[in-house]
Amino acid sequence: VIAGSQVIDCWNSGNIKTAACNAAGGVIGHYLGASGDDIERALLLKRCHNTGNVTVTASGNMIVGGVMGFGNVVALDSCWNSGTVTNANYTCGGIIGQIQNRSALSYITNCYNIGNVKGGNWVGGIVGNAAFDQPIDNCWNAGTITAKNRFGGIVGYSANGAKINRCFNVGEIVSTLSTPGIGNNSSHAIGGIAGDFAGDIIDSYNAGSVKGMSRVGGIMGSPYRTGSQDNSKYIVHLDGCYNVGEFAKVRPDSCGHIVGVHMQNNGSVWRKGIDTLGNCHYLNTINPKAINEPTADQHGHSIAELCLTDISDSYVFPGIYCYPILTTQTENPYALLYSVAVVPAEEDAGANTITTNFHVGTPQGVTWTSSYSGLTVEGNDAIFTDDAYEGKVTLTAAIDPADFTKGNTGEPLIRKFVLQVNKPITDAINYVKADRQVKAVRYYNMQGVRVTSPDGYSGILIRVTDYIDGTRSSQSVVR
Repeated sequence: VIAGSQVIDCWNSGNIKTAACNAAGGVIGHYLGASGDDIERALLLKRCHNTGNVTVTASGNMIVGGVMGFGNVVALDSCWNSGTVTNANYTCGGIIGQIQNRSALSYITNCYNIGNVKGGNWVGGIVGNAAFDQPIDNCWNAGTITAKNRFGGIVGYSANGAKINRCFNVGEIVSTLSTPGIGNNSSHAIGGIAGDFAGDIIDSYNAGSVKGMSRVGGIMGSPYRTGSQDNSKYIVHLDGCYNVGEFAKVRPDSCGHIVGVHMQNNGSVWRKGIDTLGNCHYLNTINPKAINEPTADQHGHSIAELCLTDISDSYVFPGIYCYPILTTQTENPYALLYSVAVVPAEEDAGANTITTNFHVGTPQGVTWTSSYSGLTVEGNDAIFTDDAYEGKVTLTAAIDPADFTKGNTGEPLIRKFVLQVNKPITDAINYVKADRQVKAVRYYNMQGVRVTSPDGYSGILIRVTDYIDGTRSSQSVVR
């Protein structure tokens, strides 16, 4: 590719497979610009996309990306990938495998990946190795990211001070290794946003599950560290981030709600007073093995509390009982779907069992269905309409991706919530509303057993009245 080229509205839909090359990409494989390139000579990729699978089977250090393999002095704007990107042993990214050169001409903005990305190390949903100190702004990933170590939902690895801003991940993050430690053959430095990272992560969040053994973080796995610890480009700064993704396979004391290392008394990895974290948030009802950081500016919340937490001006709530999403993504079906929360009633908060009616987030375009006919969702209310029930219930939230995110199969996007329910009959809705039409009346004894002939019964009964409008009331009666 000639220096100064502009590659606009180009795409690839064919599968690409190679056993030997420096770099492979769906649209461009390799671009090497001079460090002195000016704005007229930087390579620009705009509105380019890839839907084909890009695969490298070589055992060497190859670089692979969905749209572009390797780029030096490159700007990527509004590019996307839905193809599977695979590198048997090394670096790969959903949009670009590696971008480098600390030049203001290089940046990544408005890009997204919904394809699966599989690699060895330095693997990311947007970029595998971000070897620059420029912005990665308003990008997101929904593909599953699978690697050995040093990988994340947006960036796998960065040792040069990359600046992640207004990004989010909802894809699964999965380590293929089961050995703890920090070596090349161990599972470590794994994060919902970034894996092994030095730089800024601002106003970004993770809602995808994260699976790994060591240095696993909801936002960042591990700060990048090497021999010269005082180099300014190794400074880490996080602000305005939150995590609602669950950890899997993690060991106690080797994972953190926000950062996957101890932030106290750990000068060799997290340098107190140099590396900073502020205004970060997480769910306190998940990830019980996470490191406790009582003095850090990170705050645990219940589901209901996080749905009311105003983090920064970069976020907005798409509806009640919803987690905040970025103001730039209010029509994004992935952001909307992963904003929904299942909010237990106050008496069930913090418990693992649902015993009464509860609430759900229902932002624009999201619909709910239940595996149990006795539980219905009306707007933001999940209402039990049947007798006592004990067992598992699956609630499914769905949204049509429509034309917002290109590259989808056309099928609705779905999320499943499996709830353990133990609802007693005595917990029916207990209020009176005038002028309601009665649908049915049932009687139960004090042990919850239905009484089919109440007229011949002697003692106290509970009368349950169902109304045409779907509501219910209960009342004690003496026979």
